[in-house]
Amino acid sequence: MKLRLQFLDNIKHLAGTPLPVTASSSASCPPGQLPKGLHGIVLRVANQWNLHSRESLVYQGKYMYMRFFPTWHFLSLFRKTRPAVSVKFNKEMTFLNECGTYLQTEYAKRKSVIPADYAVWRRKITMYVKSEFIRQWRSLNTTTGSFDASGGTPVGVAKDGYYIVHLSKMPSNDELPELQREINAAVTRTAELSWDSILKTKPATTDQGETATPIG
Repeated sequence: MKLRLQFLDNIKHLAGTPLPVTASSSASCPPGQLPKGLHGIVLRVANQWNLHSRESLVYQGKYMYMRFFPTWHFLSLFRKTRPAVSVKFNKEMTFLNECGTYLQTEYAKRKSVIPADYAVWRRKITMYVKSEFIRQWRSLNTTTGSFDASGGTPVGVAKDGYYIVHLSKMPSNDELPELQREINAAVTRTAELSWDSILKTKPATTDQGETATPIG
């Protein structure tokens, strides 16, 4: 009931917003700007009702895993940019898991040892992830590629839609290049998916118990 009241109270913020967002909507992520996520109230509804389908998982790595929702998915209709990207953090991940004695001592004195509890860490990593994501996405957002039977975006071309990047491990500055490689791999893998595989292929189970669309 509380969520429903919040939805009704916040739905007015969507008034005047050109919805739904479709392929014919104007591109709202121009060069020099980072992609945004979903309208807040819709994101809260999605999280509350667990609208993140298992089939949406397209990549799993050491530092992150990524979900993709095509343009016709309910969530994509409420994205703020084309494409849209949200970054989520593992709330169970602490500074004490994999760090030196100095960090363990310093953060043990503070109110929390969870990186995601600090705005400075969330902002730093969020901006990094979105910056690397859109750089790779634009490099693949070309007009070359082979169309599959569905006639959608050619295989190998970056796909519009809504992406969620989940951080499984908070990288140190030295580990950022590894995170960058995983972001590149995730965006590339999604671009290489055929629409037929997204629509028809049964998901495969990963080692973590999640599912990911088989690649090739």
